[in-house]
Amino acid sequence: MAGTTVRTVADRLTSLGMVTPEKAAAVLAGIAEWNAEHLDEDLDERDLIGWLPEFGVAISVHGEDVDFVEDYYRYVLEEEVAAVTGGAVVVSDVALLRGESGFDKLHFRRNGESVWWYMEHLSEDYADQGAVMEQIGDVDPGGDDPRTFRLIERSEKVGCDDDVYVLATPEQAMTLRDEFGLDFYDLDVAFPLRGAAPTAEPETVEWYMQDDRRTMTEPARAFLDLWLSEMDSALSAWRVRFLPGISLLTSHSARWLRWNRWSLRGSPVGRRWRRRLMIRLWWVRSGMSARL
Repeated sequence: MAGTTVRTVADRLTSLGMVTPEKAAAVLAGIAEWNAEHLDEDLDERDLIGWLPEFGVAISVHGEDVDFVEDYYRYVLEEEVAAVTGGAVVVSDVALLRGESGFDKLHFRRNGESVWWYMEHLSEDYADQGAVMEQIGDVDPGGDDPRTFRLIERSEKVGCDDDVYVLATPEQAMTLRDEFGLDFYDLDVAFPLRGAAPTAEPETVEWYMQDDRRTMTEPARAFLDLWLSEMDSALSAWRVRFLPGISLLTSHSARWLRWNRWSLRGSPVGRRWRRRLMIRLWWVRSGMSARL
């Protein structure tokens, strides 16, 4: 990364339209106030990644002690996401609902709409970086805005490094990769389609189930079919234990969800499958409810 300095990064982010000239100038001026030599020092990968949030083009999820994790999520979602998206995404009412054995739910409102994240906390002091990675798409601007939060894949991760997400279009992310050597998860992922197009009514749960199966590998399909085949016995056990219960998403379901996230991370099913796990769980839960 010879020749990559804070100045060159500022110039490129400006030319890509990721920051305004005024913002870039303010960041450079702030650096110069305490150490002007840093402006022209060559940056390694770790330094470069560390500077991106300073320019307001990225958010970071801390890997080390955050003291109080609920307050930390509130800060990241309510302040950093709004700032980086330029107000396109406004998060409010962040609340962490504690569950059994560390399996929690994080609730917040995104532009007024209710959103639930499934989290795992074995300690009050650490954020669940893996869960954030899998659900970060919920705070993408969406609509006609092509920017998404993209996790930088470090060439070498040391200890509890922060996860840094750059808000960028595919073209901007590719430029950062090609010119500065930054790699991003799922930047060039293509999902081969297998089988015929869905035959169910469009936009129904069954349609999404059929459409998802087209991008799944055979092992992934077999895993899903095996899990669904056990629903009758799971329902019977639930009815015996909990009727007249009020929730079908038990801690067992949450544990399965958490395990499945990690088990499928390295499979070709990819991020698209993980993002739709919520739809599948809702489908299973609704199917169970209809039988009661």
